[in-house]
Amino acid sequence: MSSTRESTKPLREWVAALTLVGAISSPASGQVIDRTGDLRAEIFDRLVFPIRDSNRYCLPTPEGLEVWRQAVDATLSGDLTVAAGLLQNFAPCFPFLPSYKVVRYTDTSTQRLFHILLEADDDLNPTAVTGWGTYFFDPSPLRELSIEVPHPRADQYTERQGFDAFSQLSVRSLLLAGTHRCASRSPSPCTGPTPTCDFVRASDPPHGATSDPRVTNAFQIVHQVISAFMPRTVYLQIHGNIRCGADLLISNTDSEFTVAPGGNVERLQASVEAIIINPPDPPLSLRACSSEPEPMCNLCGTNNIQGRWTNGSMDNACQDPARALPAEPFIHIEQTPRMRELDQDPRHDPPLHQVLIRAIDNTVFVQEQP
Repeated sequence: MSSTRESTKPLREWVAALTLVGAISSPASGQVIDRTGDLRAEIFDRLVFPIRDSNRYCLPTPEGLEVWRQAVDATLSGDLTVAAGLLQNFAPCFPFLPSYKVVRYTDTSTQRLFHILLEADDDLNPTAVTGWGTYFFDPSPLRELSIEVPHPRADQYTERQGFDAFSQLSVRSLLLAGTHRCASRSPSPCTGPTPTCDFVRASDPPHGATSDPRVTNAFQIVHQVISAFMPRTVYLQIHGNIRCGADLLISNTDSEFTVAPGGNVERLQASVEAIIINPPDPPLSLRACSSEPEPMCNLCGTNNIQGRWTNGSMDNACQDPARALPAEPFIHIEQTPRMRELDQDPRHDPPLHQVLIRAIDNTVFVQEQP
């Protein structure tokens, strides 16, 4: 794949402008795809992602992100026809054709209805034209939680764990990034960790922006729209690492490494500690970012733009640090491989990959609606 996808040539800008105007002027004429089937098998297990250094990531523009914002807002509001109209001609990276579909999906395994924003062809085969991600919404959730997976497959098994949390816990949304964090060769102006990609890339959802730090990415826009739609949402962002010795490292992304007494970090930590695994395998190592950690465990999300934005750094979450809000609405979770990979030991109850999901289920989060 050539670097056309990240081109800024005038021709692309001219065609994109016409496309965006067309999308905005006819928002009610799009087709919603109705489908019944096994959501995991038909959609989730078949998703594709641009790989590292492929340059197959569509750099967003302010105009493109505004159309995207409107489509996500319409989807959350249940106006699927409007969302489909906005996206039917939405081709933010010339010469690539429109790729997003709005799907009303009845999952036979759970007997629940989901609304999905999905890159796919006309037969609903998943594609990755923009690399902007796949977004699942439950219009009738039992809990106002949002599960976020910014590094699917690269943080191995976090995508499966996130999907299982979404489907098992009846939460509002699952945000699944659509590309490897290092897919783009374009640098991001945001502050962030560099070891994985050598420099911060525009394609990294928690740290990605264009040359303008206020023009971030589609994943961040979905996060913002959910916040506007349901301000009491609690966000749980799932990561994986092999550096830190703690099986789970939980943070509220506070720039000064503090934890609110009785807040969501302590509540989730207590829920994990209360889970007894039979037989012990060995006991889990659990930490919270309640003080500045040593370098190997400096994974507290202090540069995370979703965390910063949620905690009040809304003007420039790309570059401005933020102190955590007392309610701790954003929880950043790092896990070792054994907490993410499929636990094949039949003796374990619960399986290790289900510990985090069970802990979330057992936690009454501050701010969350009943």
